[in-house]
Amino acid sequence: MKVSNQRWLAALAIIASIVAIAQLRTSPSIAQPVAVAQDPAVALGNCIATRSVTIKVEKQKGEPRPFSGRAKFDRPVQAYWVALVGSDIKFEGNTEKYVNRQMVSVDPFAKLIDGTELEVSGKLGIRDGSGDWDDAYEGTITISVTALMSSR
Repeated sequence: MKVSNQRWLAALAIIASIVAIAQLRTSPSIAQPVAVAQDPAVALGNCIATRSVTIKVEKQKGEPRPFSGRAKFDRPVQAYWVALVGSDIKFEGNTEKYVNRQMVSVDPFAKLIDGTELEVSGKLGIRDGSGDWDDAYEGTITISVTALMSSR
């Protein structure tokens, strides 16, 4: 082995020894403060809220008609998700009819009113077997709005 290679190996051995000694040193006897990070799930959970909005549909008839309602949150909304929870629709009064078609849709894009209030909307229609949207109907629509709010 050449002398220059032996010198490089000796230098590497010395550097490895210094690193090993530095790693094996005992820690200081003074207690060090521990930085405890907040659990991200707890921080995120405090910023998520869900509101259910029940919208009453008064007597209406004709093709599917729009409906809307509002959900209010206590902090500014950063993002949101809208979902149809349920509907209870019937022909007006005590009319017993065969339901041929029922249409309920919720717009996934709500309108942000003042930063903390969302207006949700959709369409609703029901008809019997006659093929015309000529019968009056009424009922309720329930929509769920889940919002990610700012931390302040």
